[in-house]
Amino acid sequence: MELQKSLAQELIEENKLTKNPFLDLGNCGLTDFSSELELLKDCSHLKGINLGRYYYLNDKPVFSKNSVDFIFFRDIPYHLPENIKQLYINLTPLE
Repeated sequence: MELQKSLAQELIEENKLTKNPFLDLGNCGLTDFSSELELLKDCSHLKGINLGRYYYLNDKPVFSKNSVDFIFFRDIPYHLPENIKQLYINLTPLE
């Protein structure tokens, strides 16, 4: 039986292929313990990541098109690539 991939995993794998410098993982239901976050360590091409409900593009808010579930973290994830210049965590609770 094949396990179904999460939306976050699909988005990360697609981003690895396209090398888009921005990745929207908002509203993907991620938590501190989500295994998908480990996939980000190989994404050295990324310059920006959205882990919130929205991010800014050309100084205007853009709401995440993902709608799985809200994201909850206790801290900023440590699996983020070192070269990230923009990290959006808007409306994401940090406990």
